[in-house]
Amino acid sequence: MLRLTVACLALAAAAATNATLQLLSGAHSLCLDGTQSGYYYSKASSANGTKWVIALEGGGECVTNASCADRALGDLGSSAGWAPTMGLGQLQSSWDGENPDCFDWHHVYLKYCTGDLFMGTVETPDSDNQWGWAKFDGALVVAELLNELKSENALGDATDVVWTGVSAGGIGSFAHVDAVAEFLPGAKVAAVPVAGFYFDYAPYAGPAAAQYVPFDNTAFAGYSKMWGGPDGMFVPQACADAVGSDDRHVCALAGNSWPTTATDTLFVEAQTDEVQMSLHAGVPSMGLPYVAASALRLCALH
Repeated sequence: MLRLTVACLALAAAAATNATLQLLSGAHSLCLDGTQSGYYYSKASSANGTKWVIALEGGGECVTNASCADRALGDLGSSAGWAPTMGLGQLQSSWDGENPDCFDWHHVYLKYCTGDLFMGTVETPDSDNQWGWAKFDGALVVAELLNELKSENALGDATDVVWTGVSAGGIGSFAHVDAVAEFLPGAKVAAVPVAGFYFDYAPYAGPAAAQYVPFDNTAFAGYSKMWGGPDGMFVPQACADAVGSDDRHVCALAGNSWPTTATDTLFVEAQTDEVQMSLHAGVPSMGLPYVAASALRLCALH
């Protein structure tokens, strides 16, 4: 059974450690501009060599030709400018005072450069749905990451996996968590999606309503066509089976998919999240806090 917990918190970011960039080599693990996607990795101590924290980076989405073209010029659409090392924080902090339970686990931070909430399945973009150049293959990047970690870094021997992400990474991580648990049958897998719990709703339409990117069931019908191959974008299979092929796109939203999710999950959310309320629901901006998770001893909860 799924243990669903919503933590309504606004928290400080954690201390950093250094991790090394590894570019993926798969033909369908590409950024929007066609450069190779990749991840940052720091190895566990010998005492915790079978324990992993794998995080998916956040950073919004692109749903128009212009926004994707702009995105492809920076780190959220291209790996060309990624540094060879970077500091990791939150559940991947190496400081035991901030992250006492998993500071010395394997830490993997998957970069986000596909603009598709890690749900894209496009192998060959076309001019009608993907404007020809956009590589919406985020779900394929996730699969390539897992395959590489299993073959080269002993992920297949894992006993404990905390699978997490923030914002777009929170949405994507929850969508994939049952598939990850199935991929690693010998491990205890738990999800910690941060700022990733979205649901179908009517946006605010009152005075001073903000311009927003729709995030309701209807909008995701279009995004599925944009980000997906012939069968649409990646969504949790159990939810897709429950709602049927015509409505499978609604499973991109955690509010629709969590009742069918089998993997233990802790949702971390702010009730006053500026991104969710303004960018995706039209609520006028009020400088509200955006949730940033610290370690929270979530590995102990796992």
